[in-house]
Amino acid sequence: MSSLENPYRRVLVVDDNPALHDDFEKVLRSPRQGSECDALAASLFGDGVTSDAPDGFELDHALQGMEGVELVRAAVEQKRPYGAAFVDVRMPPGIDGVETIERMWAIDPKLLCVVCTAYSDYSLAEMRARLKGKGSFLLLKKPFDPVEVQQLAATLSEMRQFENQAGLRREELERMVAERTQQLRLLAETDPLTHLPNRASFLDALQKCVVKRQFASRSESAVLFIDLDNFKLINDTLGHGAGDQLLAELAKRIRSHIRSNDMVFSVGGSLPARLGGDEFAILIDDLNHTSHADEIAQRLQTALQDPIEIGGRKLFVSASIGIALIDSETTDAMDVLRRADTAMYAAKRAGKNQVQTYVPGMKIEANNQLDLETNLRSALDNDEFELYLQPIVRLESQAIAGFETLLRWRGKDGRLRLPGEFILATEESGLIVRIGKWVLRRACEIVANHRANHGEDLHLSVNFSRRQLIETTFIEDVRNIIEEFDVPPSCFNFEITESAMIADARITYGAIKELRDLGVGIHLDDFGVGMSSLSSLRNFPITAIKIDRCFISGEDGLCDLTLVEAILSIAEALDLSVIAEGIETEDQLAALRSMGCTFGQGHLLGYPMPVDEALGRLREGKQSESLRSMIPRLAPPINAPGTASTDVPPSISAVQR
Repeated sequence: MSSLENPYRRVLVVDDNPALHDDFEKVLRSPRQGSECDALAASLFGDGVTSDAPDGFELDHALQGMEGVELVRAAVEQKRPYGAAFVDVRMPPGIDGVETIERMWAIDPKLLCVVCTAYSDYSLAEMRARLKGKGSFLLLKKPFDPVEVQQLAATLSEMRQFENQAGLRREELERMVAERTQQLRLLAETDPLTHLPNRASFLDALQKCVVKRQFASRSESAVLFIDLDNFKLINDTLGHGAGDQLLAELAKRIRSHIRSNDMVFSVGGSLPARLGGDEFAILIDDLNHTSHADEIAQRLQTALQDPIEIGGRKLFVSASIGIALIDSETTDAMDVLRRADTAMYAAKRAGKNQVQTYVPGMKIEANNQLDLETNLRSALDNDEFELYLQPIVRLESQAIAGFETLLRWRGKDGRLRLPGEFILATEESGLIVRIGKWVLRRACEIVANHRANHGEDLHLSVNFSRRQLIETTFIEDVRNIIEEFDVPPSCFNFEITESAMIADARITYGAIKELRDLGVGIHLDDFGVGMSSLSSLRNFPITAIKIDRCFISGEDGLCDLTLVEAILSIAEALDLSVIAEGIETEDQLAALRSMGCTFGQGHLLGYPMPVDEALGRLREGKQSESLRSMIPRLAPPINAPGTASTDVPPSISAVQR
């Protein structure tokens, strides 16, 4: 290695004898003798290393110890430290060589020193004892051999170089370990999708906040628990990739919103985190006022109102938010999170896209909700559900044209429960899909038995929610169940509410069209209270509309004649059948007849009743004109779908029937 390659081929000579400095110049400054140096390199580094006959060493000289110490200091400051130092032991009148070495090591601990002496001022044992643990040194007796000096200078400079390279490598490894440790820490504390703190990190910060509040009772903190509404539908319909993009965008909005509203917080600030799935949480420390937590939640909901574009389509999302306050009485972080979670579910039960702050009664309600979901699963397994049938009649003759199937739950206590008591729980838990299959299967069984016993078709209407429509296996399940019972699809009409149909028109249109192609009729339920437009009525393959009961029973108990007439005109123009819901008085019936409404349904015409009772009434009510001649006006054509209804629709009005 040449002097250009090894920056440590610098040697410091500290001796009070000027003549000795000249000797060092002659030995170390001139080029080395090739044969001697090659032999030295071979002995030190192996046979494969030979000398390139490099230039000699760079030498600096000092006649006194303190002068040498200052040269070492200057070399370190210039970042050009010496590779070796030859230091005489006796240098009167200044400090001796041992003290000189001690002071040089205090400046450059890695400096390799050679103690040069012709006297016995210090024994080797004494020098070792004095310099022990401070650095490395060798002993060179005067007078010394030039080759020996060359060997020492070469060896020590190479050692310093290798030690420096090892140090650099060690520093590089330490840096790599530190970086990897930081990466692992981030993986352990950060959600990889949203780059927000994860659940563990959030709980750690929350516990610290809880402890802080116990000693700072003048202010409060809060946790906001955020859960996207209907996120599973997005995952099921658009795929998990789209769901991940949505979550990442939501995280950006949360982070941006918090940063843009720092004035709401005190010194403690805020910490947003992703807890898992579509659940997020925000820890707000040092609230100026407890109402600020609600204000922040409202602003977050406002921030979500803007559509999120994913894969070229705009998605409109909402979130339910629960708030739990932290005060000096709070002791456990998990308890705070559970309370915020409970408040969030209360917001969902209140209709979603809501904000609720935790109050003690919510825990009882949440436990009741959990018990309800558990009992519903048992009810499905234990065959506790029943179908009731409500007549759909031809208004002119009041002859039964078909039935709407309505779900009932007879629990172990024998009490019959209406859908209003449990249907929302089935939607939230996803049980609506399994229950919907049970309802369709039971409806097919009723039709199959009626055909076998009486040799004629029976027309049933079945309610379906948006959650069922977007299920990937929905159409296949419908086809398989109908084929299993070997009944005509035209015996069924599927009732779908306006809001369910247009919530995601592209998806629901595909499902509805496949149902029509299968031969099932499509009835637009609760017409007039949703958001459908005339173009929706024209574009969707609908076979009938059901006028919502609110238009049939006004404040005075009479029909809203103007609106009902308008709806009838629209239906006639679009060649759609019309069924009026909620007929409860003779005046309403007379008004609807006078306007030419063909079909109706309501308590005046028949309450929901058990299957055997309903079918018995059907047989008793037959007149001279056979039922088969009355049905075609209601039933869809051969290539259209029919209806069977389960009390499982998403709209409250339909659910409460």
